[in-house]
Amino acid sequence: TWRTEPTHLRIAADGMVGALDAWRIVKRPEWLAFARKFGDLLVTKQEPDGSIAGLWNWDGTPNKTYKNVSYHV
Repeated sequence: TWRTEPTHLRIAADGMVGALDAWRIVKRPEWLAFARKFGDLLVTKQEPDGSIAGLWNWDGTPNKTYKNVSYHV
């Protein structure tokens, strides 16, 4: 609840890169599970053309449906 403004897909994806980097070093299984859960969520949010919305509300709904950052994840 510390953040209320929408977040960009790029920012969330960069955070997952950090989680995976940490997992590679420390091998804590919950960190890998955290990143995998994010990936699984993205698959459920993917559009039929493979794109993913670029800006998200914290309730899991897309805020802006621009698709020019789908490649980032």
